[in-house]
Amino acid sequence: MTDSSKRTDIVVFRTGRLLEADMVANHFDEEGIPYYRRMESSSGIELATPLMPVQGPGDWWVIRVQQEHTQPARDVINSLPVEADMNPGVWAYGPSKGSKRYWKMYAYVVIFGTILALALWIIRLISE
Repeated sequence: MTDSSKRTDIVVFRTGRLLEADMVANHFDEEGIPYYRRMESSSGIELATPLMPVQGPGDWWVIRVQQEHTQPARDVINSLPVEADMNPGVWAYGPSKGSKRYWKMYAYVVIFGTILALALWIIRLISE
């Protein structure tokens, strides 16, 4: 395992919208700024960008550059019509109201099902 304090790269862009990450990456290519892209989850896990990425709640697209390229990279980002928020929220991918409602209901069903299963398991343990 590597020591994260020795990293020489810096996150210069983080977004929930894949289109914005693509736009920034394309402009970095045009300007000759070396970078690499990663996918980051709300749990803090950073993974290689998947072959077929999908936007969703709690997933962000991260672009990293070496320290010496930080300022030119930020200049490019500031010239683009993208939101340069380094801490986007869980819903940063821009879902519709119906999509948000679906994900919230899904979370409630999973939580309720887990509580119900735990309660039934405890009742079964007590009755033995």
